[in-house]
Amino acid sequence: MRTSSFALSLLLVASTTLADGRVKRFRGVQHVEYNARTGQITWTDGGRSEPRNHDLIWQAVFTNGEFFAAGADAFTHDWGDIHDDDCVGEIEIGYATTVRTAADGTSPLALDLGLYIADNGFDSSGRGVMRQLRLRGLPARAIDAPGETASAFIVTIVEFDPLRFVGPDLDPGPGSVDPAGRFGLCADDEGLSDFAYSFRFRHVPGGSTGPLLAWPADPNSLLCLGPGASESFDVFALDPNHPPADPNAFIIPDLDARYRETVSLDTPTTYGQLYMRFDGWDPAHDYNCGFSECQVADIVPAGGDCLVDLSDLSTLLANFGLSSGATRSLGDIDPPIGHVCGSFGGDGDIDLSDLALMLSLFGTDCN
Repeated sequence: MRTSSFALSLLLVASTTLADGRVKRFRGVQHVEYNARTGQITWTDGGRSEPRNHDLIWQAVFTNGEFFAAGADAFTHDWGDIHDDDCVGEIEIGYATTVRTAADGTSPLALDLGLYIADNGFDSSGRGVMRQLRLRGLPARAIDAPGETASAFIVTIVEFDPLRFVGPDLDPGPGSVDPAGRFGLCADDEGLSDFAYSFRFRHVPGGSTGPLLAWPADPNSLLCLGPGASESFDVFALDPNHPPADPNAFIIPDLDARYRETVSLDTPTTYGQLYMRFDGWDPAHDYNCGFSECQVADIVPAGGDCLVDLSDLSTLLANFGLSSGATRSLGDIDPPIGHVCGSFGGDGDIDLSDLALMLSLFGTDCN
């Protein structure tokens, strides 16, 4: 299912609006691609560019033409469930702004996007930072835009180190948060990982900027889509009396900014999620023998030989007991997966957990 055509068809549909002055309307939407490595922005002629990988993993994209203007002193924080061990290679976000493009065509807009694992927005929020991306020079409103009409943009972020969503399901079981079952597979359930994401728009001079709001997902969908089992999102704010030591640094909820409020909705007929989409990534081309758990223990030679044998075990045993600074090449193989797709985890030491994993895979052919 493609995002753009369906989302665009919903832009002008009447909807229930939260009685909050920070919720504002926009008309129309434009699509751009943002290269996270180079900062280059490519306009895609009003339509979403086809993703390099067509594997849709998670989305909350059904917008009703409204956005939440949080201000530069605050950021919004939302959460959901994603299938454990999913790899994300493209991220799509949406925002709207009344900030004008400068006469020279430049834009002052910048966004700090944070992604967190082991965070469900409720009582088990570990704030484990997976990735923080700073997007600079994002498109702003056209110079000749009428009045205070906000311009909306959907941005596909490409060319970043892919992310692997590995984490616990922080909720006790099926239906625990959504007893009415309104969100089907989107509800917290066994086998899913809780994650969160935050938006902070920096340098917002003389205007309103904020993420697009999305509708609840179809409860009959076969995918696990947003907005999960909750119709709310959190707002955190910088404390003017205790600003971060480095004003240019990324901020983290609870650490650098304080919880201010939860924006909640009481009806399933309106929005409750911030616009977000994840597309997959295919790691096959990055490996000589195709990624598998077996390959985690294939540490010798440096590039691997697709066999877990005495050379691998001997290397681990030679470094057994190393308490810090250990690497995979020395035998630090547990936990087996890192948060960057294709990376092998490890925890900095070589102990019984590493030896047990090696022995469980000993003698296997990774092909």
